[in-house]
Amino acid sequence: MSEFIVLGPDQIIAQDLADAIRSNTPQARVTVFRRDEEVLAELATLRPAAVILHREPEGFAGTALGQVLAAGGIPHGFLSTAEAAGDATILESPFTEATVAALLEKLSGIRSLGL
Repeated sequence: MSEFIVLGPDQIIAQDLADAIRSNTPQARVTVFRRDEEVLAELATLRPAAVILHREPEGFAGTALGQVLAAGGIPHGFLSTAEAAGDATILESPFTEATVAALLEKLSGIRSLGL
C-alpha cells in the first residue's frame, strides 16, 4: 500500500487533495497534517511515497522539514500558485483529479486509474 502525507493549514483543501489522491490510487493511505512538526514526528516511523505541501516552495529547503525530506530522498511537491519555482514540483491551484494524477506519477511513479 502506498502512503502519502498531505500538509496544509486549510483542512478543506487538504481533505480535497487527500480525496483526489485516493481517487487516483484507491489502495493509498493518505494522512493529513496541519503543521510541519506533526509531519516530522510521523517521518520518524514512516517513509511515504510522497509528501504534498500546501505552501510556496521558496525557502522550504532551509526548513527542518525540507532538510529531512531531502536527506531521506522522500519525493515532495507543492500545492502552490508559484509559476517559477526552480526545480520544485508544483501542483497548481486549483487542482483536479487529473492534475493530481500527473503529480503523483511525477513524484512517485504511481500511475493512476487512467485519468
